[in-house]
Amino acid sequence: MEELAVTAKAIRMDRFNAMSLLDGHEPTMDARLGTVVPGSVRIEGGKAFATLRLSRHESAERILQDLQDGHPLSISVGYRVHKSEKTEGERGQLPTLRAIDWEPLELSAVAVPADPAATSRKDPAMPEPIESAENEQRSFKKSNLITERKRQKDIRDLGAMTRGVITEGEIERALDGGTDIEELRTLYFERMVERQSATPTFPVVATQGMGGGTYDDPAFFRASAVEALLGRMRGTELSPAARGVFADGEAAFARRCLERSGKDVRGWSDQSVLRAYVTTSDFALITGDVANLRIVDFYKESVSQLGLVFGKRDVTDFNVHTEAFVDWTTLQFGKVNEHGEYRSSFVDEGGETIQVSTWGGIVGLSRQLVINAAGVLDSMSQMQGRALAGYVNKQLSDFIQQSGMAGPKMRDGKTVFHADRGNIVELDISSPAATAMDLMTKRAEMAQRKGRGDFIIGAYPKYWIVHPKYEGRAIQALASVQASAVADVNPVAGRLTIISDARLTSETTSWLVADPKEMEGPVRVYLNGNESPYTEAEVGFEIDGVKYKIRLDHGLGWLEWRSWTRLDHVIPEAPAA
Repeated sequence: MEELAVTAKAIRMDRFNAMSLLDGHEPTMDARLGTVVPGSVRIEGGKAFATLRLSRHESAERILQDLQDGHPLSISVGYRVHKSEKTEGERGQLPTLRAIDWEPLELSAVAVPADPAATSRKDPAMPEPIESAENEQRSFKKSNLITERKRQKDIRDLGAMTRGVITEGEIERALDGGTDIEELRTLYFERMVERQSATPTFPVVATQGMGGGTYDDPAFFRASAVEALLGRMRGTELSPAARGVFADGEAAFARRCLERSGKDVRGWSDQSVLRAYVTTSDFALITGDVANLRIVDFYKESVSQLGLVFGKRDVTDFNVHTEAFVDWTTLQFGKVNEHGEYRSSFVDEGGETIQVSTWGGIVGLSRQLVINAAGVLDSMSQMQGRALAGYVNKQLSDFIQQSGMAGPKMRDGKTVFHADRGNIVELDISSPAATAMDLMTKRAEMAQRKGRGDFIIGAYPKYWIVHPKYEGRAIQALASVQASAVADVNPVAGRLTIISDARLTSETTSWLVADPKEMEGPVRVYLNGNESPYTEAEVGFEIDGVKYKIRLDHGLGWLEWRSWTRLDHVIPEAPAA
């Protein structure tokens, strides 16, 4: 039998600092329950004491609850012996091997600490007397068929869990040579220690360069995975945490997700792991976040230029809201008389109404996603983002062009563009020069409009919205120098920005629009300031995969007609000779 000398001289204490606490000696990231607090290990009366910091892992939280309820936690240590003393047994008993120089490799929470397997993690390269004793014990074990079968199963399971650390050849030699499972576990821990020395990572200390976070933290793990997938799609530089989460390939990542969900995947093939991975909550949450961000990317890229001429409003619910109309031209100012009296003004509370509605849909993705997660997910996000942007773009153009180019009805019962308002005029398009001069006239007339009070608003148009087929002639009309008169500078050049949208239906209609930052006009309405689409994901029941729900809370309204002028294109008849 083997004993450990528990003295400060016998134990290599530096290895305890930030050592991992594992679940039942399982050498996997998801078996990590916490770490030893650096500097907390002390030895008193032949016993070792340490303070442990438990992680937010589900199993660790259960252990914490048990401790709070008064249940003790049994601890076992995995170690490597550097030097031991042998004492012969009495009356036919086995000799005792006392480790007087040993190095701890890991601590484990165990249910039965008295299990001999929990205290026999030893170095295969021990003095000759130890090897002889082990061989005698192995011979005894081989005589028991059940024990041998269990040994082989344990070795195969360990080999499946430690791929990339212990080779298949070493596993085969261990099976054929009668190697004890604990020797392989010790080999695994030694190699992990060597890797940690070169690049500090699990299992000895918390992952470095990651802001103090570890993959044991579900939020940190998922955020790192989201960043990694987004980095593939966007071609951006990744943080160390994001690089590490897929460092061993997608199958290893999928295996980690399955183990986190409580599944025992030892012995599973990569294809089996990838097929089952799609059913985990990690998969739905991670791909859902990635899909949401990429949908927003493509949505913003695809939104029409018409969005530039709409202002913005936020509401807190889906009810109809009335915007209080504040017309500054109605405010009264004047010289204060000798009695100290001021002129009074009021704000008209009866404005236009606005409301937000939810638009969205559901799309399902099958298990094919796991074969090329980044590629398929990016393609799906691109299609959804552009489709949603296309729907919003159609809303914008239809809103302006409704009622036969008259626009929506306002509170006074009249449409935005109405003869009584004087905001429907004809534009001479007989030549670029004629159009340029006419635009200058219309521009000045628009700036001279008055509000409800007797004051000129003075808001000049900034945008000229035109049909795509007229865009070329519009560019000619705004050119800095007209082709017919090279020496003449175009007076309207640089004063208007052309906006064109393929959804506009009339080639002979255009609009002059003031900057929405300076004067109210049409507005896009959002719920609580959220201007981007939102995605939720869940593991599918009807389909063998994941379903994504995409929604956008969005509405439209028109607050003020004076900021727009509709131009009906005409070619004036030549005067009679």
